[in-house]
Amino acid sequence: MARRLAAMRARQMPVLLTCGALAADLPQPERWVTHALVAEYRLSAADAHAAVVRGALVLILDGIEELAPGGLSAFLGWARETRCGVVLTGQDAPPDGFEAVHVLGVTPADALRRLKRLLAEPGRLPGGVAELLDHPLLLGVLTEDRRWIDDLPRDARDFTPWYVERGIGAMAATSSVDVVRRGLRVIARAAATSGGHAVAGGSADVRTKLRHAGVQDVPAFLAAATDAGLLRPAGGGIYHFVHPRIREHTAEIPE
Repeated sequence: MARRLAAMRARQMPVLLTCGALAADLPQPERWVTHALVAEYRLSAADAHAAVVRGALVLILDGIEELAPGGLSAFLGWARETRCGVVLTGQDAPPDGFEAVHVLGVTPADALRRLKRLLAEPGRLPGGVAELLDHPLLLGVLTEDRRWIDDLPRDARDFTPWYVERGIGAMAATSSVDVVRRGLRVIARAAATSGGHAVAGGSADVRTKLRHAGVQDVPAFLAAATDAGLLRPAGGGIYHFVHPRIREHTAEIPE
């Protein structure tokens, strides 16, 4: 975002900071930002303060959840009044009075960097995952629910089959593994028949095939597949596989 704003050559200069870098122990949020600019960009205190006061900056602040509740309230009050532009990003719901903006996609290079930051140990990125990260649905799942990182095997594995099997294991808490496998295969093949990676969960044909596969509660099954990170609801009873390769692999689960 900062790079794009800079490329636009707008009147205000974008700067990227983390909320954790703000000097929240100081009295005014204006000084929080000034001190963070000094530390991050090696500006003099006078120049940094002048840029903030003049509104010469677009402040892109990541990690809003890092601010304590009292500090967040004070900062938001200042953000509404400052002449600077303020963009806040984070994983929590937006504060009152702020509009949520959802990122629909990122470049593969940015996605790979983001995913690597999530992994506690270097070299743990599973084989084949880098090629999948141009797909925003999968990237959103992987960065939103990070439990899969703890489940990564120590030995080298291809990501797609490992991820699908992990999802099947998670779903087996509500149905037998055989039923889960058959049900996912039904959904994947139905999506392929429709010419994409989406399936109408409310379709009478899909529901009938799922019941023949042993799925007793179709809505619960679809919800379990969503919780397992294999599907994402798109509204209107439509579900998307989080990546075409995951759908393709699931469609080929052995009989």
